[in-house]
Amino acid sequence: MQQFLTYGRQLTADELELIALDDGMAPKPNPPNMELFREQIDNYESLFMEIEEMESVHIFSAWFQVDLRPFRQALLNTVSKWGNMFKQHLVDHVTSSLSDLASFIREADEGLQQPVKEGDYERLVNVMGYLMNVKERQLMTDDMFEPLEQTIELLKFYDQELPEEVNVLLQVTGGSEAAPAHLPAVQSAYTLPCT
Repeated sequence: MQQFLTYGRQLTADELELIALDDGMAPKPNPPNMELFREQIDNYESLFMEIEEMESVHIFSAWFQVDLRPFRQALLNTVSKWGNMFKQHLVDHVTSSLSDLASFIREADEGLQQPVKEGDYERLVNVMGYLMNVKERQLMTDDMFEPLEQTIELLKFYDQELPEEVNVLLQVTGGSEAAPAHLPAVQSAYTLPCT
């Protein structure tokens, strides 16, 4: 899985050796896109269907009968685990991305609510730091929602249930359509009150 997440594919033994030797000809990291995830999941799902159609009993040399059901079941379990591993990675990615954003918004919201008294430069600098962090995070946040939306759609396509936490986090962050606009709203909602 780690090779797929780093290089977008399974590496050959020669490529692994080049990486170990830190050779200039070694493959460069190239994280997978949603299409590569879809291909991997489809591959495991079609393999699952193919294995499911295997015969339960096979007769060799007209007299030796072998029950393939335990082997087939073990193989189905393994293939299912591999396919689910890719789906679970996507669920974890969506959950952690939204959780990080919600945490940042909560922290920025709390930091920006600090009243700044006249002459309190330390608190003024602290609040300005939060404003700068919001501005810096805005670009990353704007770019994160389209891929997250694609990921959620891919998971729905495979009937993968998202944890309730994801729905809660989408509401906290303002939902997938409103979330990119949420950070500027946080930023503009706070002026530096001088009391």
